[in-house]
Amino acid sequence: MYELYQASGDANKAVKYAAQYIILKDSLDADRRTELAERIRIVDDLRIQHQRASHAESALSRQKIIFYRIVVCTMFVILILLGRLISVRRKRIRLYERLQTERVARMDESLKRQEAEMVLMREQAERKAREVEQLNQTFAKKKDAIFTEIKLTGEQGIYANLKPMNYHYVNELVWVGYSYSLTLGNDTTVTFSFKRNTSKILTNMVRKSFVKRIAIPSDLKEVVNGMAWKWVGDNCSEGEKIEAILEKNTDGYSAFYGTVTEGKNDVLFEGVPAGNYKLILRRYKTAELKEKDGNAGGDFAVVYYDEKQVVVK
Repeated sequence: MYELYQASGDANKAVKYAAQYIILKDSLDADRRTELAERIRIVDDLRIQHQRASHAESALSRQKIIFYRIVVCTMFVILILLGRLISVRRKRIRLYERLQTERVARMDESLKRQEAEMVLMREQAERKAREVEQLNQTFAKKKDAIFTEIKLTGEQGIYANLKPMNYHYVNELVWVGYSYSLTLGNDTTVTFSFKRNTSKILTNMVRKSFVKRIAIPSDLKEVVNGMAWKWVGDNCSEGEKIEAILEKNTDGYSAFYGTVTEGKNDVLFEGVPAGNYKLILRRYKTAELKEKDGNAGGDFAVVYYDEKQVVVK
């Protein structure tokens, strides 16, 4: 319109339409600029959101990686602990099996030992039964004879240091009609056990040092009536007894006792017929038993004994 009015020479209208054209063009440019700014803002918003989404995805990825690492480490630790647990369990099983094997071996050994002990006890019972039968037969034959032996049978027994003592008849070393003896060698302490039955065992201990040593002089060959001679050893002390005996079995048994002075170490024989004799010297000391068989009482004696052939004048 501006150009038409300009061409026709109508300047006022041309100016008018030129002004309207400029206003409309400015309005259109402003709308375009506004739309462009809005588009730019939208693009920026999209870019920021995309960046935020990228950051969030990266953070999530990092968290997933950390989580997976933690899971893997945890599984590795669990596998190690499980392996250790299996190893310990296997060791315990092997230890239990070894202990069971040793226990079975010990039980087998104990059973074998018990079987051997039972066999031994059976043999001992059979032997004792035979001995009892023999004693019964002997007693039946000699029931009216004096000095019939008295021997412990059955469960009864006498032991010295846990060793069974041997039974034998009287001899020149003992003073009773029957006795039990046992050679112990160099033992200086002896524990005597009298077994009445399985539930009653009496125990008494004796020391060799309870009595002092004594001996006949090695150079003593003659004993003169009325002349004292000295033994080898300490003097006779309180509580001790010393016996000196001259024995002779020719033409019947005869015995003569010497006189011992307390507090001295000499012996005097008087009124002994001349001849060859066996000289016996004893030092002994007695004490009451600590464990007695009921009201039977009893005591023990520790004796040093020596003997020698001499000529009496």
